[in-house]
Amino acid sequence: MLPFLLLSLSLLLLLTTSSDLLIPESIEARGSPDTKVATILPSLIIPISSCNSLKVFPSQEHGGVWLKPSLEGLRDRPLCVSNGLITKYNETALYVHFKVPSNDARYCELEFNLPPSGELKQWRVRGTGILNVYGLAEPLNPHGLHWNVRPKRAPDTLSGSPGSPLYLIEHSITEKTTSCKGPRLECKMGGFMDFELSVHRPGWTFFEWQQSADPLTGISLGMWS
Repeated sequence: MLPFLLLSLSLLLLLTTSSDLLIPESIEARGSPDTKVATILPSLIIPISSCNSLKVFPSQEHGGVWLKPSLEGLRDRPLCVSNGLITKYNETALYVHFKVPSNDARYCELEFNLPPSGELKQWRVRGTGILNVYGLAEPLNPHGLHWNVRPKRAPDTLSGSPGSPLYLIEHSITEKTTSCKGPRLECKMGGFMDFELSVHRPGWTFFEWQQSADPLTGISLGMWS
């Protein structure tokens, strides 16, 4: 009888002192399981233009991606002439180059931010407000990059097709919200990660922003542990 009483008392003591171990804590109560290690801004931002198909642009501190008609009106002169010919569309795409530091991050994610400060002319969005983001299958050469010579797109991690975007950036003009949807990526520790931003067809789109760290504006790379 005595051993049974000792066993009962031991069990009661365990339940009263360790109740927090027996009641599962919700994920919300624990907080996010992932912690941001760093936010990396692009070290190079290089545009290419259909209107200047052979021009190699220098790196810039602002981003611009758009697709619009070459002619804005019947009486307007052509806005886009390439190789001596009037082109149907005026299109600009963008390449971004990130230097990735070595740390304890488990994965990386592209991020795109447009803070609620459009009145300060930090950014402008018109049209559909949708951009495609592609990974690259070969290293970015900023010294020989133009509309006619560009790196190949890498296949999408889900579909395996080079025609499918890796990420989709969407800005709702009416709701004034911006999202950047795509997969977790392996961080190239101590190396580089390059991407192409271009317009999502169909429809006309105009994106322009001043890349900034404070407030965080434009394209960036989040590193998470």
